[in-house]
Amino acid sequence: MKKIVFLMLSAVLVLTACGETEKTTEVGGEITVVTSFTDAEERFSQVESKFIEMNPDVTDIIWESTGSDYDEYITTRMTSGDYGDVLLVPFSLTSTPEQLGEFLYPIGETKDLSKVYKFTDQAAFEESTYALPISVNTLGLIYNEDVFTNAGVKEMPTSSEDMYKACESIQTKTKSKCWYSNLNSMPMLWTGALTSYGGEQYPSEILNKKTIVEEGQPHREILDFAYNMISKGYSESDPLTGDYMQSEQLIADGEYGFMVMGSQSLSSIQSKSKNPDSIKMMPFPVKFNDTMSMPIGADELIGISKNSDNIGTSEAFLEFLLSPESGFAYANGGFSPQIEGNDAAPEYLAYQLTDYPIIRTIPTEPLDVTKEYNELAASANVSSMSALLTDLIGIATNDGDYDAYIEKISKDWEAAISDQK
Repeated sequence: MKKIVFLMLSAVLVLTACGETEKTTEVGGEITVVTSFTDAEERFSQVESKFIEMNPDVTDIIWESTGSDYDEYITTRMTSGDYGDVLLVPFSLTSTPEQLGEFLYPIGETKDLSKVYKFTDQAAFEESTYALPISVNTLGLIYNEDVFTNAGVKEMPTSSEDMYKACESIQTKTKSKCWYSNLNSMPMLWTGALTSYGGEQYPSEILNKKTIVEEGQPHREILDFAYNMISKGYSESDPLTGDYMQSEQLIADGEYGFMVMGSQSLSSIQSKSKNPDSIKMMPFPVKFNDTMSMPIGADELIGISKNSDNIGTSEAFLEFLLSPESGFAYANGGFSPQIEGNDAAPEYLAYQLTDYPIIRTIPTEPLDVTKEYNELAASANVSSMSALLTDLIGIATNDGDYDAYIEKISKDWEAAISDQK
């Protein structure tokens, strides 16, 4: 029987609410898992087999997947009250944490769960956590080591200046280019780099300093890096027309030295390379407090429907899925969100957590600081690194006035502060 159900947004029907039934805490029967993966049944097949083997009273796991925008789809479906037992949680819901309990079953107290899992604060409200990352991924530079070796670069760069020198060597001593930027399709990845450049409390530092693009501040360092790399000719000739799928092959073949991406793409690029051992991952080329750290962030969040009639099986499935034992995270190029147990990670991933200290890709700030920073950033039009970098491409490729661009950002920030008073 083909269990996976494809549901297009246009076919969603708002169902009438059914009468409350008694929820069971036993592990058995069947559950429905709603995800954004159109290949869910295949992707989760080993997880399902292992789980049912461990819990023989479980009769079935039904996988429902959508072929449309998942956030829009699941948000609409959640209004019906019928959205499966376990589901990928829309990020739009986490932006209004006070509403989490209206749709999701509490997994546990945040302070207790934080001893077991990473990122328990991503979907939490009033000391309860409602969703956890389905996996966690590192973010940084996926690079072809052969390219750097052939250029005579003996150590991977630990600063922007080191990277410029390495790029110059690559492009004068080899036939390769240095950086495939993907800034037209994935500039948002650089938002996760801000903590690498400014630490996990960079919003507090920015608020205290009352500036955002002075030299040395994280936004400025990233903008400087991107501007210099493009204007010096170290990137693809036209970052506005980059092709991500092509970039994977170009890194694999050594036509480019590196790209910015998460660990979920590492195995894909390795599979395309004649020398997969040369495809590796490193942190961003920067040290914060004299330390080069590997940034790590949450993938999609997963939780349990408040309306599930099979809470026991849903909880057991969620716990197993998130464990290293399920193998799900590793198969998808990430790590289990559990704090312990990732020593079981395959070698091509494991070194990332053992060779470098870990830093989160999102700040660890009190809610009031986060709110103040976000309001200022929105008012000054700097809340999106994507927008900043998109503007930057035009300046860097058309001999625009970069200093004037930085000055405008600075003045917009000052004006936002003034308007806030």
